[in-house]
Amino acid sequence: MRNNFAHSSEPAYDAQVLSLLGRRGLEAGISVFALLGFCYVPLGRHTAFEHAKAVFSTPAARRAGSELAQGFARARSKLTGEALEFASSQAPSAASAPPDHGHPAGSRPEHPRHGLDPKPRLPHLGDANLHAAPRDPQPASDADAPDASVPWHES
Repeated sequence: MRNNFAHSSEPAYDAQVLSLLGRRGLEAGISVFALLGFCYVPLGRHTAFEHAKAVFSTPAARRAGSELAQGFARARSKLTGEALEFASSQAPSAASAPPDHGHPAGSRPEHPRHGLDPKPRLPHLGDANLHAAPRDPQPASDADAPDASVPWHES
């Protein structure tokens, strides 16, 4: 009987996951030590956190912060106004009226969409995703099946 499993030179999935988990844990530990150093290691008479707090509490920094907040508020109101204007120009004229499906009052079909609108079609992507399409169906016999023990290279 033939071995039908290909051997891979790539590391196992579990090893990749554990490697990534270990790397993220190490990065998190380094970040915690950096944060602790920022808050507790003195630079002169104060820590870096105390220096930053003193800089951002100056009148010039407060004024810059309030101007930044005002600028964000102006940008938000301008974008909101443009979005509302765009939405109102794109809306149908009778947006508040319920759609008329041509059914008498009290009479509704069992499947409301059946026969009313055409079924939406998926976009044609051309040959862009042929690699994802299934290849030929399963071979009729084992004699036609590819040998999985031999490495396969695309040409």
